[in-house]
Amino acid sequence: MIWEWILRGLGLFWFVGGIMTLRALRASVRMDIFMVGLLGGLTDKDLIRVAILSFGAVLTSVSGVLLGALDRFTPVALVANGVVQAVWLLYAARAFPPEGDEDRIGRRQSRNAFLIWVGDTIAIMAGLRAELFEFIASPVAEVGVAVVATFVLAWIVWELVRLRRRAIAEHWNDPVTEAAEDGPVDPSEPIDPRVPRRWMLAPNVYTPPLRDADTHQTAYPEDLDLPMDLVAAVDELEREVRAALRPSRTEEDVFVLTPEDRARFEEQVKALAAQLAPHLAGGEVEWWLPPLDD
Repeated sequence: MIWEWILRGLGLFWFVGGIMTLRALRASVRMDIFMVGLLGGLTDKDLIRVAILSFGAVLTSVSGVLLGALDRFTPVALVANGVVQAVWLLYAARAFPPEGDEDRIGRRQSRNAFLIWVGDTIAIMAGLRAELFEFIASPVAEVGVAVVATFVLAWIVWELVRLRRRAIAEHWNDPVTEAAEDGPVDPSEPIDPRVPRRWMLAPNVYTPPLRDADTHQTAYPEDLDLPMDLVAAVDELEREVRAALRPSRTEEDVFVLTPEDRARFEEQVKALAAQLAPHLAGGEVEWWLPPLDD
């Protein structure tokens, strides 16, 4: 009997952990994609990352519910979740190599969590084999889990498809190349206005409005030897965009525009980008605006 309550407690812990992970992913995905778009490109690997982690979080909650019910399908959910975690670690090692101490710590924590999950799975299988407890058929739990998990996974897929479409519509899908011939450029370095580059006009609340779309370096218009009327025009557009931004109703730290404001600013930013092009080395200026309100 004591073993059953230990398993139920572990199941509750996993269920809550999965829900909290899903909430954290939901809160961060829009901000991540917002910043990726702002910095010059949305890559498929970013969406794959969200998909794998979301699927893993759903499986964690499913495993928790089934374990709490001592359901017969618990071993299947445990193994499936372990496989997803292993897939993520292998994919992350290739697609998202650690870039600093914080990344390395996070990756190590992920590996430790995977090893703990494998250990727990083996322990549960061993306890089942030793007949310390038994799993039973729980039709109500099985049907409930299947329905809710299907709904949540369908919602996740829909969100990813919707964000991908928005990325394409808002020009976030330009490939990002961070390496020049002499190696990567530090985004914090000041921009040399004499070097031809792929410029982007991107008024927002986080960074200066002009940037190199490939190296992520940013600049204020007054630092680029632009005519004063264009400097004033960029500053005015940035001021108006910032004044029109409002927090997203669904995501913290994400600022959005109404359809009316975005349509108005789109005309202004296109015209201003065309005016800037002859005065910037490279003769090409792309544009970006904050996303639409949901």
